[in-house]
Amino acid sequence: MTREKLNIVFLSEIAIVSKLQSNLKEFGDLFVDRHILEIEEKSLETDNLSDISTGNIYIFQSKNAAMLCKKYKESFNRNSDYLAVGAYTASPVEEIFNVKCRYPDNKYSSADLLKSKYLKDVEGKKIIILKGENGLSILHENLREKNDSNEILLYKRKMNKYLLMDEDFKDKNINIVICMSNSVLNFLIENFHNLISNLKVVLVVPNKRFLSGKTNVFYQTHIVEKIDNEEEYLNLFHKMRGTRK
Repeated sequence: MTREKLNIVFLSEIAIVSKLQSNLKEFGDLFVDRHILEIEEKSLETDNLSDISTGNIYIFQSKNAAMLCKKYKESFNRNSDYLAVGAYTASPVEEIFNVKCRYPDNKYSSADLLKSKYLKDVEGKKIIILKGENGLSILHENLREKNDSNEILLYKRKMNKYLLMDEDFKDKNINIVICMSNSVLNFLIENFHNLISNLKVVLVVPNKRFLSGKTNVFYQTHIVEKIDNEEEYLNLFHKMRGTRK
């Protein structure tokens, strides 16, 4: 029986791409890297650094925010609490600051961190939320009611609208699109709606907040919450191809 080959399109950067390519080499799958969301760093003001130095709790809302904090690491208090929205974000925090960075046990999102045990009984604390421009503000909006909550914007996102092309999708393959950004997903649907609706295009996102009526255009949708978990992706790919191990 002939198995369908996969055409895996990465619209977001994930750390395990090379491992996935190595594991799937025997199946002849295609890989397309199209990180269309570019990151433009913002310079921090003296007031920002002053706030960081007196923070009781640091919350890293994205991997990009964590990575861009490296140059400011001397301003951070190592005795404060370090939190992240998920394991993918916590990993560089621990590497850069040599601290334990905690995150929700199961589901990874700002909402899940807000409900976690790590943000219970934190009234009166100075909380520093490190994020990108136009990122979710659910943490700040809820924590500022009883705390000194400060959002510090480390970068802004810029869409490279000409990087992704029709030719990146194949009519003879199952196309699997891995997307970790709502803005990228909206761009994809708005600009490639007709193409997607006429091909087998499977959407993979990190949580259910990405899914809406607009995502019905996809052949299938799947959620992989632990975005740095190689096994979850491999299981999905084998299932799509019909080679489940």
